[in-house]
This record gives sequence, C-alpha cells and structure tokens, in this order.
Amino acid sequence: MLFPAALSRDFAAALIATERGYRAVSVHDAVCLVPRTQSLRAEYRRKVRTMARGLETLWYKRHLLSVKRPLFGFALLSHKLIRWVVFLVAPLGPIGLMLLAPDLLWARWALAAGLLGLLMAGTALALPEGRKPPWPLAVAGFVAISLVAGFFAWIKVLRGELNPTWEPTRRG
Repeated sequence: MLFPAALSRDFAAALIATERGYRAVSVHDAVCLVPRTQSLRAEYRRKVRTMARGLETLWYKRHLLSVKRPLFGFALLSHKLIRWVVFLVAPLGPIGLMLLAPDLLWARWALAAGLLGLLMAGTALALPEGRKPPWPLAVAGFVAISLVAGFFAWIKVLRGELNPTWEPTRRG
C-alpha cells in the first residue's frame, strides 16, 4: 500500500496491518541497543522529526480511532495521541505554577526546581558540540529538549510542515 513519504513507515506498517485484519506483535524478549545521539541538538532534531511524522501518520490513518474497532481505537488514542498531547499543553504547567506560587509553598518549590532544571539544561546546551555534559546536566538537558521538541513537533504539524525526507540520526 502506498502512503505519503512524510509519514512514519514503522508506525504506518502497524496501522496498515490492522486495517487488513492482522496484528502487529512485539516480541518481549527482543533486545535492541540504540547508542546515544552525538549531542542534545541532534537529539532535539530527531525528536521533532519522529514525533511530527508520527502525528502526521496518525492523522492520515485517523479513521482507525473510530468506534468500529473500539479496543484498537482506544489503544491508539491512549498510547499515541494522549501521550503526545502532553507536549502540546506542557507550557501551561509553568504558567499554572506561577499563578499558584504566591499562595502555595509547594508551587514555589516546584517552580524553583523547574528553574534549576532549566539552568542545568541551559548549561548542558551551552557546552561545545561533542563535549558530553556530566550526567545531571545531561538528564536535565534531555528532559528540556524532549519537552521543547514535542511542543515544536505539534507546531510543525499544525502549520502543515511535513518532513518528507527521512534521514537516519548519526551516532558515534
């Protein structure tokens, strides 16, 4: 079956199998080791591309979210769409904390922890390309770029910007 080049082939394969009455099955004993990307910037680009292609694929096959296949539709909705919606609404979290902080101590602490995380992420991103940050900075950087990448993947999809060329992420 042909489908647009901007879509995610691996995700689409499972959806096409379902359309044809088959199942896509995971092998629980399978082991896959994926090395880290070379930098947080490369990981950001990979995440934006992967999520945007996944969202486009889900939109292209949105009829599978129907009640005709209620279990599969629910699995698709919960495992993909709701998980991705988190990135779209994530910017509301800090806004809510700022509104609550004047009155609630826990909101002030959460806001301070978030700001510390952003400072650590910024430090990790400021390091020269190819220099690996210490693990606390790397984790903060990874979390921050994941949230930002997820949000910008949504922006790309909502604007109709496709990712027609798939390029493997270069790893060391």
